[in-house]
Amino acid sequence: MVEYKAILQRKYEIPVKQFVIHLGVNPSKMRTKLNQEEEITGFELKSIHNLPTTEVLNFDIPEEIILSILTDYPRADASQIISRIIFKLQNAAQSPADLNRYIRQLLVLSRLRKLDGEIEKQVKSMPITYDITKDRLYNRGVEQGIEQKTQAMITRLIRQGLLTDEQIAEVAEVTVAQIVQVRAKLYRK
Repeated sequence: MVEYKAILQRKYEIPVKQFVIHLGVNPSKMRTKLNQEEEITGFELKSIHNLPTTEVLNFDIPEEIILSILTDYPRADASQIISRIIFKLQNAAQSPADLNRYIRQLLVLSRLRKLDGEIEKQVKSMPITYDITKDRLYNRGVEQGIEQKTQAMITRLIRQGLLTDEQIAEVAEVTVAQIVQVRAKLYRK
């Protein structure tokens, strides 16, 4: 309950009052107060960045090995560390599906250190079965790139003034309404 309260307070930034609703017919015998030794009054904070990279790389559990990407190592050693992480994940994976999942997790965490480009480079060059084109964030970036390219083409065609909105829509493979919307934005500026 304390955890839920903390999440709600952080998310909505409002006071939270907790209730447990008893649905039974007979009176509840559930405790409504925690003993003092059960109460959470604080916690110990450990930073992954402060853990020695070699120590974390020696773990055997893939999810722990992946955390190596967040440990403290010189930026110049990033490529070598990533190679070691991927090698360990290949050895720990029970199936190609497991390896794909671990690589996806590694990609997500690597973005926190801006190392996702290096991960992608190594994944593409290594004989492993991770298909970067199936990564959700990768595909979102591809879609945004295509959309930006389409918008730029539409803008150029409108400015040239040689085609009708219908012709531009056909060339750009969009609706006439989208052309009208882009034209309106152009002339607002």
